Amino acid sequence: MSLYTLEVFLLEGPVTSRFVEKNPVVCRTIEIRGDQTLHDLHRAVFSAFDREDEHMYEFQIGGEGPDDPRAKRFGLPVEVGEKSKFDGMGGDASKTTLDALKLKKDQPFGYWFDFGDDWRHQINVVSVKKKTPKSEYPKVVKRIGESPPQYAEEGDEPNADPMIWTLRVHLVFGPHATRKCVRALEMESSATLGELHTAIQDAVGFDNDHLYEFFVAKSDTSRDRLRFDDENGRIHTTSLEDLYPLEKGKKLYYLFDYGDNWLFRIAMSRKKPHPPEKGLKYPRLVEEIGSDPEQYPDWEE
Repeated sequence: MSLYTLEVFLLEGPVTSRFVEKNPVVCRTIEIRGDQTLHDLHRAVFSAFDREDEHMYEFQIGGEGPDDPRAKRFGLPVEVGEKSKFDGMGGDASKTTLDALKLKKDQPFGYWFDFGDDWRHQINVVSVKKKTPKSEYPKVVKRIGESPPQYAEEGDEPNADPMIWTLRVHLVFGPHATRKCVRALEMESSATLGELHTAIQDAVGFDNDHLYEFFVAKSDTSRDRLRFDDENGRIHTTSLEDLYPLEKGKKLYYLFDYGDNWLFRIAMSRKKPHPPEKGLKYPRLVEEIGSDPEQYPDWEE
């Protein structure tokens, strides 16, 4: 029977900037047997991060990391009437063992807990051993950083001087998007949504030739939205520090081109806010995952 050692890193969640400053890295190392299931792993992570209330979750396995659309999704069936069904899931987490996944050393995969608050994690396979010493599994063997409160308070007092925040911009939908696309941007906390729009355009190589808006909502399909656009004039008067922290369960979205409807989700990174560095110009692109999406594909090629 195999023994898996997994590192579980917290990537995103409704944490305050004060918590991030104190805990720049939050990670739990877990040992789990190969005959135990993904649901057993979920319960281990739940306990390791000292969470209180259960919510829906999914594992994303087989891609290049968290949120890869090519990954297979594993979760629990949703009860509908007297029957259970999978809401787009590829497998039952309660019946899928670690050994069945054929995980390899250094393989990363994603774990998403609570589809409202969006606690997102990256899990790295540290090792796979063929022999399993006698012990109780799964178990936590190493902790880095404190566990964030599952339900954080409203956040910190704004800083007197602008700080540099790191935002992660995830492509959610695009008519020609075929691969995962994530961009990390460093922005001054005083930057406006108009400046964020320009930074995203530059980061993904778009032509900045259409109307756009930002909105805050529980999901990209929610009708209850707080909109920021040219019509209401909020784009150029609302700064990042005016928006954050968002209400519990809410997310920030960026919609570009009302014809093609390119949609991006924007999340605050767990990277510690810091003062501007001398000699650097902001905003600036600090990380790229995936190639730029093609705004206008050349269909003749």
